[in-house]
Amino acid sequence: MLSKDPSYPVFTLLVFISFWVTLLPLTWLTYCQRNATILVYIFWLALSCLNHFINSVIWHDSLLNIAPVWCDISSRLYVGASLGIPVSIMCMVHRIYLILTHKWIRVNTRKAMYEDLGLGIGLPILQMIVQCSVAEARFAIYEGLGCFNTTSRQWPAYFVVQSWQTAIAIASSIYGG
Repeated sequence: MLSKDPSYPVFTLLVFISFWVTLLPLTWLTYCQRNATILVYIFWLALSCLNHFINSVIWHDSLLNIAPVWCDISSRLYVGASLGIPVSIMCMVHRIYLILTHKWIRVNTRKAMYEDLGLGIGLPILQMIVQCSVAEARFAIYEGLGCFNTTSRQWPAYFVVQSWQTAIAIASSIYGG
């Protein structure tokens, strides 16, 4: 059976290539010690690309709920990646800020690495947990794209879900100068 969407193989192929291209820097970044921020950024970006790839393969021409457990996992991964990528960028901007203001000399690098890991992985996991409280349904399936999270359209949901990205953007802009 032919796919209704003419871009189906192109999108899937490009997302798959993007996943592998995202992992390429790991070949030389494994030698850099205590660079957790870049590794967290690569982790969330690669996880997001892999999630898009799997979803585009499973639901390329269907709306049937053939993998409900995967949809639960996938929708939470979207929530985590949507916060994990900006948080890791904020951590990079913060580190550049410390280096440019000559404050990096006094910073304990091990402590900074743990802070970056805590922010880059801890905040997205917390967002995944909190998002469950304002979810309208477990997930929504879009043909050709796969499973996504659903958020209630009430004002507490906007505060709980959108305030994280706004706060991170403000912090990044303050550090960026």
